[in-house]
Amino acid sequence: MAKGGAEGRLQDLGRAVEELATKGLLRPGVELAQAVDVVWALSSPDVYRSCVHDRGWRPARYES
Repeated sequence: MAKGGAEGRLQDLGRAVEELATKGLLRPGVELAQAVDVVWALSSPDVYRSCVHDRGWRPARYES
């Protein structure tokens, strides 16, 4: 059974980051688990809402 919410997002992003790692696309010295955690945190809908809605960032700024 697929998980939803934050746990499901963590699993999905974990698979994506693993694929990047197999292609040698992680920065040297960055462990897989660390990369997954960073991508998971930065892709949180709450971070987007905080930056764009609360702090007034334009969506393009957030994306860059």
